[in-house]
Amino acid sequence: SAAETTAVDSGLGADTPYRYRLLLHCSRPGRAPRALPSPEVQGGIHRLMDTWHLPSGFLPTRLAADGQGVVYVVGASAARVERFDRAGHALGSWGLDAGPLACLEGACLETPALAVDRFNNLYVTYNVLEKGKAPRSQWTKFDGRGRRIWTRPLEGIFARNVAVDPGGQVFIEGLNQLYQFGTDGALVARYPLPALPASSLHFWKDHFAVLVYPHLFTDSEWQAPRLVAYSGPERDEAVMIMGRDPVSPEDSGGGVLQRPLDFAVDESASRA
Repeated sequence: SAAETTAVDSGLGADTPYRYRLLLHCSRPGRAPRALPSPEVQGGIHRLMDTWHLPSGFLPTRLAADGQGVVYVVGASAARVERFDRAGHALGSWGLDAGPLACLEGACLETPALAVDRFNNLYVTYNVLEKGKAPRSQWTKFDGRGRRIWTRPLEGIFARNVAVDPGGQVFIEGLNQLYQFGTDGALVARYPLPALPASSLHFWKDHFAVLVYPHLFTDSEWQAPRLVAYSGPERDEAVMIMGRDPVSPEDSGGGVLQRPLDFAVDESASRA
């Protein structure tokens, strides 16, 4: 039966090739036991293809890729965007601001965030540290060639996340509100944030996908992070929830998210 011929392995590591063969032991009265081996199968999980080196002192925290395969990286230690091609060759950096960045340590280290639209325009939200003042929140738009389209201030307290929907609408989340901007950068709407804050947000087809972190001071029944796809930015209706709570303090098995910072969506395979 399927229960007798199905095996589950755990503790698998990335960049490690595995080979498996199932051995079915058969025994009947009056006959000698025998073992029937299955064909050997092999594979791996997200094999490591290459390692790309960043400038000394650059602490990478988030990345995005455009339709041409250019990878953009931001971090906590420098007010610039580092760029790489598909082969990992450095393409030079784009500057954001002359001042140092302000980062926030919450459930995770919150640093500049970035998103790319279908025209390969890059949007970056970040917070500039100003002595004796609250951090200055702003966002910058670059086109695919690195031309700065605009740098504009953001309302609210501390910009944290940015995402672009399939229609080109830009959503920027701060500590107190979610802002929706049109393709021209004009403010379209504001949404109050729910009690469960997000450490990252992206669009999964037409769904508003959020990496949710429960906190002790909220009324949530969740103990561990979840990846939730909502029907819209209001977050009134969840259409999919990924992740589970641990069954014990030692439980770190499959499905338990351990302090994730960000996620990416592979729509061709319907996975994140």
